[in-house]
Amino acid sequence: MIKKEYKKICKRFDDVMWDIGCEYLALSDGKSEVFSDRRYYNVEKGVTLQWMHDEADYWLSCYYEPGHCRCDDKHDGKEGYKIWLSETGKLKRLIKAIEKFGNLEVCVEEKEN
Repeated sequence: MIKKEYKKICKRFDDVMWDIGCEYLALSDGKSEVFSDRRYYNVEKGVTLQWMHDEADYWLSCYYEPGHCRCDDKHDGKEGYKIWLSETGKLKRLIKAIEKFGNLEVCVEEKEN
C-alpha cells in the first residue's frame, strides 16, 4: 500500500514508466513485477524514493548509451527524435521531482504482512 503523502509522486513515476514502456515497474496497482519479485528489484522492505530515483536515472542513462535501442531512437528521423526528446524530458523532470523530497530513503510503500 502506498502511503498517502507519496501517492502523487508514485502516480507520476507510474505514468512515466508507462510512457517509456516500463509498465512492469508500476507501483499503483500492487500487482506489478516489482511486487511479485521483491528480491530481484531489491525492495524486500518496501519501495523507497531512492529506488524510484535510481530506476528513473538508469532508464535515462539508456537514452544516452550508444547502441542502446532507446538511444538509437534519437537518430531515427524527426519523429524518432521527437519521441526521444519527450521521454528523456519526462525522466529528467521525474528525477528532479523525486529529489525535491530530500530524504530519498523514505519508504513510500510498505510490504503488507
